[in-house]
Amino acid sequence: MTESPVHSYTALKQALDDTVASLAMLGAASTHGSVPQRATALRDKLACDRFHLAVLGQFKRGKTTLINSLLGAEVLPTGIVPLTSIVTFIEYGHAPAATVSFHDGCVQPISIHEVAAFVTERDNPRNVKNVARVEVQYPAALLRDGVVLIDTPGIGSTYDHNTGVTYAFLPQVDAVIFVASVDPPLGRAETDFLVAIREYAAKLFFVLNKIDYVDAAEQRELLEFLRTVLATELGIVEPKIFPISAKLALAASMHDGEDGGLALFRANIEPFLLREKGQVVLATTVAAALRLAGEASFLLDMERRALATPIEELERKLVEFDTLRAQAEQDHRDFQHLLKSEANELMAALDEELATLKTGAVPALERALREFADLQPKRKGRHLGHALQEELKRVLIDHFEAWRREKERRLDAEFRQLSGRFVSAANQIIARVVELSAALFDLPTIPLASVEGLSAETS
Repeated sequence: MTESPVHSYTALKQALDDTVASLAMLGAASTHGSVPQRATALRDKLACDRFHLAVLGQFKRGKTTLINSLLGAEVLPTGIVPLTSIVTFIEYGHAPAATVSFHDGCVQPISIHEVAAFVTERDNPRNVKNVARVEVQYPAALLRDGVVLIDTPGIGSTYDHNTGVTYAFLPQVDAVIFVASVDPPLGRAETDFLVAIREYAAKLFFVLNKIDYVDAAEQRELLEFLRTVLATELGIVEPKIFPISAKLALAASMHDGEDGGLALFRANIEPFLLREKGQVVLATTVAAALRLAGEASFLLDMERRALATPIEELERKLVEFDTLRAQAEQDHRDFQHLLKSEANELMAALDEELATLKTGAVPALERALREFADLQPKRKGRHLGHALQEELKRVLIDHFEAWRREKERRLDAEFRQLSGRFVSAANQIIARVVELSAALFDLPTIPLASVEGLSAETS
């Protein structure tokens, strides 16, 4: 008799739980590392059938607004500056509520209206409140059956610690909604981030947000650009990208209006959550367990060999490692100087082009203002002056915007080429440090799960 899919899933889940439990015991035998704690967290997630659906991307892409539109209400705080600084978990609850967990182990219940005081850069700068995580409960249909929506800090913002928090969270994701937007659509930081995401997530959904800022022709151009980048940079063949206006979608969910493309996105993600999330959870748990097993094995081998090595030889190996570390630090300083020098050359060239733009723009602006003034025969004095200021602002923005878009794309391509050389060299140093560290104790090298990347701090 053929076993039913439900029984097969239950059996696989139990076998996997037994394996992770054994892994926790193995990790406990080492005096270093966090294998037991991470294995316990993995078992808890498996037992509760929690499916982590993380919304990821660069800062100010509209990730939080997209989450709110999926929930159908302004549950999480949004704003015009980078806000989210703490990973926030949104799960099903019969009534809106929230809890804050701190790094010292304390847990504090709060109202949903107090969430901003703990998760935003504005109210909790650089996480001075020592928040570990915030959990929000909300009665949204999407969150039933263990689905947990996760809001993360954006990468590449002014606040480097936010990028670090997001990267550190990646091992906990099951599936990802990756949010790009039209301003600009995709930069080097985001493609590097996607490489890291694919090491952990079993499923990716791509969203192009803020489509209400462009017309239909520009939207088609942007979608084609995204498909090309995803194919050439990441090898994703014919990626499906959902054009959305999260702002319009949120407004439509609260009032009448256009859905901003959210209905089509829901029509794709909801069947996936209904039918495939169990399989994905098993796959990501297996991958996480394998990473933990490799780490536990490496730590135990390191300790065993260290205990069997004479003190004199250990001291010699420490001297070798200190020499290697000093060389890596010097290489790091050299890279900083070289990269800064070449980046400054790029910016100097951009400044020259901007100066040329300004010089060439003056005659065109003067003509535009004279023509505008000629069309305002009834306006005099202060009223004409105000109208001319507004017209000058409009013409300047139109004139500069076309130039900015073209230069931004070109500068991004040049920065990709520049940073690519330094990224390659930097990762070779990182790999060498790992290899030589392992070689000191004749241990096999653990492959790096991800590589370092460079990204422009601002557009």
